Amino acid sequence: MRSSIVGTSLTRVSSLATASNIGMHTRSPPGILTRPCQPARLTKPPRQSAVRSFSSSSIMDDDNVYSPPPSPTTTSTPRPLRRRPLYVSATRQHVGKTTTSLALVSGLQKRVGKIGFLKPVGQQSLYVKEQSGVVVDQQAVSVEQARNPQCPIIACDKDAVLIKQHFQLHHLHYSDMSPVLIPKGYTKDYINGKITQNDQRLLIHQAHEQIAASSDVVLCEGTGHVAVGSVVDASNAQVASWLGARMVLVANAGLGQCLDELELNRVFCQHFGVEIAGVIINKVLPEKYDQTQYYLTKALQHERWGQVPLLGLIPDRPFLGCPAIADLERLFRGSTLVSGHEHRYRHYTVQEINLVATSLEEFLRTVRQPSHDRTLYVSHASRNDILLGFLMEAQQRQKRQWTNSNSSSSGGEAEDDASSRPPWEAAMI
Repeated sequence: MRSSIVGTSLTRVSSLATASNIGMHTRSPPGILTRPCQPARLTKPPRQSAVRSFSSSSIMDDDNVYSPPPSPTTTSTPRPLRRRPLYVSATRQHVGKTTTSLALVSGLQKRVGKIGFLKPVGQQSLYVKEQSGVVVDQQAVSVEQARNPQCPIIACDKDAVLIKQHFQLHHLHYSDMSPVLIPKGYTKDYINGKITQNDQRLLIHQAHEQIAASSDVVLCEGTGHVAVGSVVDASNAQVASWLGARMVLVANAGLGQCLDELELNRVFCQHFGVEIAGVIINKVLPEKYDQTQYYLTKALQHERWGQVPLLGLIPDRPFLGCPAIADLERLFRGSTLVSGHEHRYRHYTVQEINLVATSLEEFLRTVRQPSHDRTLYVSHASRNDILLGFLMEAQQRQKRQWTNSNSSSSGGEAEDDASSRPPWEAAMI
């Protein structure tokens, strides 16, 4: 039996990472206690699938070292050999770069050691305390800074904050992870000459040097496709060339459109001399997995691609587009998950969400129907009778499950058919 009560801190991207084998699937009985809301640590705030095949050897090996390019303000002098950074970009927006970055960081941590993460050019930022990692509301930045001037508040890209906090990259500083942010009006300032390409390049180089000095390998995440940022002469391909990074391209599944988009991005990378380390395909229909793998692998062996490896394919999991408990926990500000913390990444479809506006008796009749064993109930905060009824039902189910389990182990006969039913996965808000 598994149930949860939302009484709001991680998000769908974290559950996507979970589906990419970052792994957070556990079980425990429901709780019945409440507690005040604690300051939430950020995961994947609102905007501003398992990988079946993956080879890390082709993008990360001990021989993949280079001498980093010099900073634009220094002379060209020999520098220590390092592993070349990896730069994750995509064929277009909302393809799955952050999800891929989460999976890559998770995998690299198991193979390499200290992982550095850099979002060279970001667009949507958060204000975060450098020392504690607590996210500060934009309107409260000046007040918080005046209250504690010794604790700087940093504007940092939201994905960089997510990666640092989720993987506990304590050796990194927020101030280094997001060197160039592009807020409203930035493009006009660049065109008017208030900001120069050299300014941006210097900031990115300095941030990369700081992160690389304390990391075994650096993973960079781009913004959109490889040409995004061209208007300020800081596209993903240009930044990758500045850092001497190898590019990992993420594309949505398909054949014709997928290869067309990959070709456009390949040519742009080629223009700036950026090597493509491999391709990852996202949202592959399970029934077309083998077909997609076969034809894309063959297409990437064409001479113009130089035999770029197909690193992996991520099957499409439609349930990931449905809200998880953690999404609703964050949506209802001022509340927190008070029970079933290990199930906060469980997703519910629209059909599995039920608004409770009936009497307690009718609610309990509904809860006890097998067709409602997996339902997210939404109730008004004043309906204590509904809350207590839900908890009572959870306890009774737990007791019956325990009794049936003991009866089965001793050779006795179970009280009812509960043991043959799927697990109870109800939740309540």
